[in-house]
Amino acid sequence: FLEKNPNYVVTGTGAIIIDLKGNELYRFLNEERDEKIRERIFFRNPFFASSTLFRRNIFEKVGGYDENLKGAEDWDLWLRMGKYGKFYNLPFYGIKYRLPPLNPHRFINMRQVLKFTKKYRYDYPHYYRSRLINWLKMCYTFFPKPSFLENWLLRWRYTKNIKA
Repeated sequence: FLEKNPNYVVTGTGAIIIDLKGNELYRFLNEERDEKIRERIFFRNPFFASSTLFRRNIFEKVGGYDENLKGAEDWDLWLRMGKYGKFYNLPFYGIKYRLPPLNPHRFINMRQVLKFTKKYRYDYPHYYRSRLINWLKMCYTFFPKPSFLENWLLRWRYTKNIKA
């Protein structure tokens, strides 16, 4: 794909989501086209990092992964690389993705997201709306929740935009 489309800098695939025992839970395809990916890029990470291919020259130009970030290095990388070209997700399931247990440090991760996305507020659409939603997500992590509700919310997050 990248050889035939020189104006694209990052491409990824969908994923088969599995549990800790390797059983398939569901399948998920991210937004496919550049315009849709850019519209949603502040709301959630648009790529499964292990499914991505990207241009090495752009990767080096933007300085690679920011090792100062914890838990969102790839997302920050896509935002930086997107300033030099387009995004695309191939419409097939290229990886199996093990759904991690709920992270007790998700508050810290969301703080990182709020911090680094601010740098790109003029480069992508819907920054202020996503900032409010992400801030509310961060606040939500403080409330105790029954495990069944957290599992349902996690699945809803990943299955909301499933394409058959």
